[in-house]
Amino acid sequence: MEESLLSKPGNYKSLVAYQKAEVIYEITYYFCNKYLKKGDRTIDQMIQAARSGKQNIAEGSAASSTSSKTEIFLINVAKASLKELLEDYIDYLNTRNHSIWAKGSAEYESMRKIGAEHNTAEYFKAIAQSNPPEFIANMAIILLNQTDYLLFRLLDRLSKDFLENGGFAERMRRMRIEEKRKVDGNTNDLKISNDFKDVSVKPATSKHFRGEVEESKADNSALAVTDGVSQPPQVNPNIARFRRHKTTLTAEEYIAGILRSDTNILGQAITMVESVRPEHHAIAQKIIEGCLPHSGKSIRIGITGVPGAGKSTFIEALGVKICDLNHKLAVLAVDPSSERSGGSILGDKTRMENLTSHPNAFVRPSPSAGSLGGVARKTRETIILCEAAGFDTIFVETVGVGQSETAVHSMVDFFLLLLVTGAGDDLQGIKRGIMEMADAIAITKADGENITRADLAKTQYQNALHLFPMPKSRWTPIATTCSSLTGAGIMNIWEMITKYVAHTNANGFFDYNRNEQAKYWLYETINESIRNSFYQNEKIIECLPDYEQKVLDNKISSFAAAHELLAKYFEK
Repeated sequence: MEESLLSKPGNYKSLVAYQKAEVIYEITYYFCNKYLKKGDRTIDQMIQAARSGKQNIAEGSAASSTSSKTEIFLINVAKASLKELLEDYIDYLNTRNHSIWAKGSAEYESMRKIGAEHNTAEYFKAIAQSNPPEFIANMAIILLNQTDYLLFRLLDRLSKDFLENGGFAERMRRMRIEEKRKVDGNTNDLKISNDFKDVSVKPATSKHFRGEVEESKADNSALAVTDGVSQPPQVNPNIARFRRHKTTLTAEEYIAGILRSDTNILGQAITMVESVRPEHHAIAQKIIEGCLPHSGKSIRIGITGVPGAGKSTFIEALGVKICDLNHKLAVLAVDPSSERSGGSILGDKTRMENLTSHPNAFVRPSPSAGSLGGVARKTRETIILCEAAGFDTIFVETVGVGQSETAVHSMVDFFLLLLVTGAGDDLQGIKRGIMEMADAIAITKADGENITRADLAKTQYQNALHLFPMPKSRWTPIATTCSSLTGAGIMNIWEMITKYVAHTNANGFFDYNRNEQAKYWLYETINESIRNSFYQNEKIIECLPDYEQKVLDNKISSFAAAHELLAKYFEK
């Protein structure tokens, strides 16, 4: 039987994975329109992910006749889309305090069996229409896991088949060789291959191939093409001499650029301040000294919260509104540094697209570099530079560690704590210390079905705040709700901040707090300088490894070793 150049496309409707993907799409469409609030962006996201799952399976199957690579790629896209949908269903259950059926439970095993036996949308839609939303979400999670396994098996089979039999390019090559045999009447495979090579290869030229696997690059490939016209040389070979190279400015040039609100120079100056290189330290100190007389004219707002509270989304929602009021806003967003590599993602600019592009905003992500409280080591100095550049509002976003927030509290005027409801025992989930530092608590994500729970959490936190002693500012902390998605309550928080500033200015606490913060950072800087000096001391560098080994060998206690090292450091 002769081989066909175009293989018969797969019948995607016979695939169990496609049938299940179709079921998932139907129940997702029903679920989203029935139980999610109209206007919620999650509706479009979930429906599109479900549709992408089934459509890419169908498209991949149709493409199989000409490209196995495209088929594998599209099946993998379908798998990824359904994985995204799985996370949406899990998030729905978690944020509403609904339980997720445990593997091995009666509900789980019953639905798993049903999912294995039935693959029609009508069957599962009937189940969905007669059960509450948490039941439907759990059912969808089980079906999605089953479909994910089926797609994994399908990808495994397609990959093995591709490696064994190749794809379109391999079939074309085999058929060309077979046709060559018929024309020449020669059945010697080796000779035909050599003859074909002689015809294809030209002297003094190289060949490029386009195919689906490495085998298509063989000399007898039907897809071989000769080189075209060689690329001309660069118009100006000396162009590299005219390329601009980054140069370090003088401290005076940095200061002048900052004072004229040049954000490019401001960013370079912040990098200089954050640098740990000794040669940058002197320049950084001159920059700070030059900017100091022009600072202090902003409202400094610290924003922290539990992981998942939506700090970046909240900052963008509030920040855009502040900028629209013609305020100049600088956002100092701190990303956690890896304990292993020391690196940070610094993805806040990506998450704050609207704010980043606003002409009145400046967003600067910085690595925490191991600092306690989730703030960068040089954040306070960065605030001075931003104020000198004319920014009248400063946001300091922490990594949201939930404790040791003294550092950020000691450099801002207003401390805002963001919390989210529906994530467990709310009052037990937060340490008393951070709540005592908060000037306001905002319950985020107060939209859709979460509004009632957010209002309840607000009442609980407001009652808890009344149990704490009155702060020195004589300001009674307030608990409120907001939604970064709908904008509800966002401007109320800004009005609260302006009232706080007016209140503390009236009773003198605003300036008193700034002076106390300056004193705090005086001692913190001394402590940090002594620490750095200790570890950079040549005597300590030389003998520290020996003391470490003695401690490990139990020849000396940790405390005695520390005292001896300090004695060596302080000896004249």
